[in-house]
Amino acid sequence: MVWLLNVYYGISNGYMMKKLHLKILVIILLHTGYTYGQDIHMTQFDHSFRTLNPALTGLFDGQHRIEANYRKQWKQVPVEYLTFMGSYDSKFQPKESENSLFGYGFNLNYDRAGYSKLSLLQLGLNGSYSHFLNPNNILTGGLQIGLEQRTLNEDDLSFDRQYANGQYNENLPTGENFDKMNILFATISAGVNYRYQTEKNSLNLGLGIYNINTPDQNFFDVGDPSNLPLRTSLYGDLWLGVTNRLRWNLVAGSQWQSTYEELVFGTKVEFHVNEKRGDDLYLSIGGYGRFSELWDAYSPYFGVRYNSFDLGISYDVNVSKFKIATERRGGPEVWVRYIIKNVDAVKDFKTCRIY
Repeated sequence: MVWLLNVYYGISNGYMMKKLHLKILVIILLHTGYTYGQDIHMTQFDHSFRTLNPALTGLFDGQHRIEANYRKQWKQVPVEYLTFMGSYDSKFQPKESENSLFGYGFNLNYDRAGYSKLSLLQLGLNGSYSHFLNPNNILTGGLQIGLEQRTLNEDDLSFDRQYANGQYNENLPTGENFDKMNILFATISAGVNYRYQTEKNSLNLGLGIYNINTPDQNFFDVGDPSNLPLRTSLYGDLWLGVTNRLRWNLVAGSQWQSTYEELVFGTKVEFHVNEKRGDDLYLSIGGYGRFSELWDAYSPYFGVRYNSFDLGISYDVNVSKFKIATERRGGPEVWVRYIIKNVDAVKDFKTCRIY
């Protein structure tokens, strides 16, 4: 996929006009060897376990977890991006083994970008196995099987053959002949996670590997395949109890996919505002910094947790060279989570070993 970005300033009477004139010409050449794909990624990566590591499936305090992420970026540029993700996961512990825990769940992801409305729809089935070395140390392995569909719409695209004598004419033939406008493929992903936990502190360290089978996603029936590159995710997530009411969080994550790489750091503090039973309220504030070769964006973060409901909001402020087009506006990202905790009958009660 080739994107041609043409940004220029209007000049009048020797002075640069205050208004930025932005002209974006998008030319997509979908031919052999030039179709590329990239996985979905979020600023709040620590709140998106589905794109981080399948080994995090079922690794939470509770019985059922429902989670969703929404992201919309680059509204100032005509080729804005939209991402939505939703998931459910749960777990069970065999009665005959107190040192084993199985997690399972599914996720649905949707991503759309640009004039071509190039979209990706993902359905993933997740499974994990956790082994308790002792009450404070847990090793987990996870697997994800995904079915994905990538679609393309050429109605709003312009091509070089539609330019004649320096003028664009939409009635001219494009010269392009797509064999198909949607493709379907399967992905296999896996990962491992180490968790250390005490009553107030926790640490997660993990590695996720996505697209292990590197499926072909070429829109043409002939020619060499265009394989979705392997993506590697490496991360750390630390929570420290500073006082009875104050906790500090430090997260770092790095991802590599073909020539693309990304490094994100984040930190936040969480204050327990109300400790009344059935009326627990937590407020958190912090931010993320994203690097991709150079500093790419910073994102202030605010979160609230009330009983079993969590909400996190961040906003990307673009500081890369692309800020000329975006006017430093990246976009909002919202995360919501709801956890259901079952209350077992006294005779069947077993203490949850993840806290």
